[in-house]
Amino acid sequence: MFGEIASQYCDLIILTEDDPRDEDAKEIANEIKSGIHDTKNIYIEDRYDEVFMYREDGREPWLGDHVVARHCIRKYYLGVEDD
Repeated sequence: MFGEIASQYCDLIILTEDDPRDEDAKEIANEIKSGIHDTKNIYIEDRYDEVFMYREDGREPWLGDHVVARHCIRKYYLGVEDD
């Protein structure tokens, strides 16, 4: 169902793992891909390779979830601003 919905509204679908817990991330991605029709899609196995965020105006560099989480912890819990 996720793949079908994404196909209707997206020009490009990027699949990557997101908290697969005890499930196989590739299997989840393959299930989603089975519903994708006529839409370009890629699967990024290692999220550390995902260094761009795609927005309405195009692609921009993305720091990564781990960097953003570290920044938020430092700012909101420790009161330290990163440069």
